[in-house]
This record gives sequence, C-alpha cells and structure tokens, in this order.
Amino acid sequence: MGRSERKGIKREMNDQHKSFFAELRRRRVLPVAGAYIAIAWLATEIVSFLLEQIAASAWILRLLAIVFVVGFPIAVALAWIIQKQPGGSYAIDASRGRGRAVAVTVVLGLLVTAGLAWLILPRIEDAPPSPDYNPLPDSIAILPFYTADATPQERTIGDTLFHALREGLNQSTELTQVKLKLDAAPANPLALGRRFRVATLLTGRINRISGGSRVTLELLDVAANAVRWSESFDWIPTRIMEIGTEAANGVLQSLAMPVLAVDRFAGTDNPAAYDALLLGYFHFKDFNVAELRIAMQEFQRAIELDPGYVQAYLGLTQAISAYLAMKGPPEAERQALTKRRQELLDTAYRLDENNADTLSQLGFLQSDNNQLRVLMYERALELDPDNAHTYFRLGRVRFSEGKPEEAERLF
Repeated sequence: MGRSERKGIKREMNDQHKSFFAELRRRRVLPVAGAYIAIAWLATEIVSFLLEQIAASAWILRLLAIVFVVGFPIAVALAWIIQKQPGGSYAIDASRGRGRAVAVTVVLGLLVTAGLAWLILPRIEDAPPSPDYNPLPDSIAILPFYTADATPQERTIGDTLFHALREGLNQSTELTQVKLKLDAAPANPLALGRRFRVATLLTGRINRISGGSRVTLELLDVAANAVRWSESFDWIPTRIMEIGTEAANGVLQSLAMPVLAVDRFAGTDNPAAYDALLLGYFHFKDFNVAELRIAMQEFQRAIELDPGYVQAYLGLTQAISAYLAMKGPPEAERQALTKRRQELLDTAYRLDENNADTLSQLGFLQSDNNQLRVLMYERALELDPDNAHTYFRLGRVRFSEGKPEEAERLF
C-alpha cells in the first residue's frame, strides 16, 4: 500500500470521526447525556437524604443507582434515535430499523437491571434455622458497625459506639454477651449468629448526613430472622454516654429486661470518667508502645475521676499487661508495673466480686496465679452458668494443665 493510499484512508477516517461528532451535536446527544447525569446525581442525593431521615434500608439507594446506570445508555440511544421535526415536534427516526432498535435497547436495559438487582441486592433468608441451632439463653453479640472499606472517621465512630454499648449492656445481669472478634461487619450476620449459638445480634451502619454522621442500629432475632428493634442516632461526640444509654435501654426494652439507670452508665455516673475510658480503649486497640502509654494514662485518668470505676481498673490492667508483653520497658519500670497490675486486680475484685463478667475478666488477667484464675472462673460460672466465654477460658486453662477430657467438656 502506497503512501498516498495510506493518507487517503487516514483522511477518510478523520472525516468519519468529524461526521460522527457532528451528528452527535446535531442530534443533541451530548446535552441529553449531561442533563441525565445531573438529574441522576440530584435525584440520588435527594433520595439518600430522605432515606436517612426515615432510617430506611440502604439497598433502596443501591437499586436506584442500578436503575440510573442501566438507564444511561438507554437515554443516549433514545436521544440518537428521536429526531426533532420541522414543526417543532419530536418523532422516532424509523429508517433502517431504528424503531426496532429502540425496543431492543429498552428490553435489554430492563433485563440488565433485573440481573444486576438479583446479583447485588440483598435477598431475604426464608429458610428456617438448622435443626441443631440451640442458642444460648438471653445471649447477644455486638457486631462491628462499619464495613471493610470504612473511612477513618467511620471506624472511630464505630469503635467508640461498640465499646459504649458493650460496657452498657454489661451492666445487665440477665443478658449474656458473646464476644466475637471481627474486623468488619459480616456479609451474613444471621449465619454467624447460628454458628456461634447467639440468640440476638446487634448490628448497625454509619451514614454521612448534612453536618455530621448518623448511626442506625438494629437488633436481629436470629431464630426468627427478623428485626426486633431499630433506631437511629445523630452522632454527637459530647453525647456518647447519653447515646449509649438510650441505645442500650432500647435493646433491653425489646428483650423485656430491666433498663439501665439514666444517671449511671457503663459502671459510672461521671461522663468525664467514661470519656477517658473510651479514649483508653481507642488507643489500646492500636497495640504499640506509644499508643499503650497513652491508653494507660487515659485509664488512670478515669480511675482518678471515679475511684469506684471497675471497668477503668480492668482497662488499665489490660493495657499494662500488653505493655509488659512488648520489648523495651526497663527492669525497674517492669517491676513497678507488675506490682501496679496486681493492685488493680485486687481493687477490682473488692469493688465487684459478685459480678460474673468482672470475675471472668479478672481470671483472664490473673496471669501470675493459675490457681486463683481457676477459682475466679468457677465463681463466675456459679453466678452465671450460661456464660460461654468463661467456659472457654476455663477450658483453655484445663487443657494447659494436661486435662484434655475436662477441657473438651468445657469447650
């Protein structure tokens, strides 16, 4: 092929491109596409705001997004086919089968929308729980309130609320918490609840709203595959205690259990002490030397603000134990912290010796005296025979002592 022929082909292709874009402008396809995107964005924002106000499920917004995405090529195709007539009216250009093309495009769009909706949107589990599902009586597990791709702000809110609700529900003597270590909200919480024999699951989601964030909580009945309670809270960092109290009492009321006193939440009536406790846990979770030092300071501050705050003693004990497990503390500091840890354990025991959950935690933290650890676990099980976490902890001790049969029975 000669140079002149190649130039001719290239010139012809350029003319075709220019002709195509000229035809796009003539048929007003680009303005229609721009208007469609603007309207879709505005409608999504409005619907998102309305859904936040009524605390509706997030799948509605996902369905709307699917419809807009699939509708875009349909709108562009219609803009290309529908022509403006000399009199100012619009009609479909039926030449060369364009009328049939419109019908085919619309039908394909509907089929793609239905397919995407079936794949992406959540489907209700109609199947009853498996026959071997035997939940622990009055048990609950609190799941993370954010997904794996959550922003740092959403993770901070989720972690803070998680600790607030855990400490609040710990005050109920009739409710057994099953503590699950999860990094993000599970894809199928009901299956997780059946696996770990949990009667109810406390789940939630964090959404951005104008001027801040909103948290929507749901209490799921695992056996009935139903929502027992749901409520939304505008997140205000200075109202953590009030939000935690209201949410915890909503859960307890739905379970027909006594509610918490409004003036005392998570073991203290001092909001500043409670804030210090939450800050301590917030820094503790990063698990490095610098953050553990800050965590110890915050837990100590909580104790100084409320000397009777048992959870603060337990938190400081955990932080000291983690810090001592790190490499670096000099011997003098290590000895002082070891002594301080034992003092904290003794004080917490004196303050709350008849609380099964506290005794279970004290046994777990009593690393230097295995005999005392077993006594605390056994006392905790006397007070709460349905505390699965304590059975597991005692089983691990018996296994380490070379008693596999007893450990298996406990597990």
